[in-house]
Amino acid sequence: MQFSARKTMNPSAYIALIEALTAIFWNKMPFEMYVRAMLKDHSELLTRLDFTATKREVSGQ
Repeated sequence: MQFSARKTMNPSAYIALIEALTAIFWNKMPFEMYVRAMLKDHSELLTRLDFTATKREVSGQ
């Protein structure tokens, strides 16, 4: 019998991540470069992001 290990994250951790990403990267270009680098192996997530939006909106996506 196989079990699919699903990773979950506490909802408050998502909020903390959004706040951290928007605060750490003052300018939008370094923010976008970082997010693209971190998601390079997860193209299904990267394609959903709209980098024309604000950093906070992109982080929330």
